[in-house]
Amino acid sequence: PGDARLIEEMLKEIKNLKFNLVWVETLKDGFKRIDDKNYDVILLDLNLPDSFGLDTVFKTCEKVQNIPIIVLTVNNDFQIGVEAVKAGIQDYLIKNEVSGNQLLRSIQYAIERNRTWIKMEKYEKMTGNHAIWRGVITEGFKKWQRGEKIYDIFKERIALYVSKETKEDWQNFVRNSKYTSISKLIRDAVNNFIEKKIKVITQENYTKDEQLRYLSDISYVLKEALTSIKGFSQLLIENYKEELNEEIILKIKEIFDKSIFLENKINESLEYSYISKSQYDILLIEDD
Repeated sequence: PGDARLIEEMLKEIKNLKFNLVWVETLKDGFKRIDDKNYDVILLDLNLPDSFGLDTVFKTCEKVQNIPIIVLTVNNDFQIGVEAVKAGIQDYLIKNEVSGNQLLRSIQYAIERNRTWIKMEKYEKMTGNHAIWRGVITEGFKKWQRGEKIYDIFKERIALYVSKETKEDWQNFVRNSKYTSISKLIRDAVNNFIEKKIKVITQENYTKDEQLRYLSDISYVLKEALTSIKGFSQLLIENYKEELNEEIILKIKEIFDKSIFLENKINESLEYSYISKSQYDILLIEDD
């Protein structure tokens, strides 16, 4: 198979990374493979024996929820590319125009973007659940407060039905703690539970690999900011060097140099985060 072999050769030329490439010719066989194994990325041809054009993308996106998809096609149709991206793919590459380095970048960016989306969805779900839970507790607490007001009105009458031992236990508890009412005790207990639960979830979710991916996400944000700092400092030096005194010019040059230094450090951290995963499992759905 010409295209499949070409893609395999491209991936073999990439140093420091190993690619486990699985190739199938039909969408049906691709779906069977997806059922059997979780792949890092899917390389998808639009025109297959059992599916054609954008229909291939729609079917695959419906089937695959958490695996990034890159479309490889001979069709240089911009509108098809736009529709495919809208449907949920990560990238759209023209076979006879793509190089090994471009394919690698596309694979890595697709994986990182997909992981970021999954992480965001998990976070939104987690915070959403906590918001709902807090709402339930808040509503329940309001009812408790209403009940407590009633208790304040009738507490002498209610006290007649409470045993002497229970009264003494509660009075001792109030004397030896910061809580003067049951409602304050419940409120602090609920808040304490929520805070501890969030910490546990955070610790469980952030494995070593996820910390590296988080480093990668932060690095991209910092790199973008540094590009702006470099650009503006360079513009100041070039356009206003006659108007600014020497001390200010030197400070701006120092900012520019530090930006380059930090950018290099960020590039090193990005390279490390990518190399930390030495193998990618790729499913190629391609008809030659």
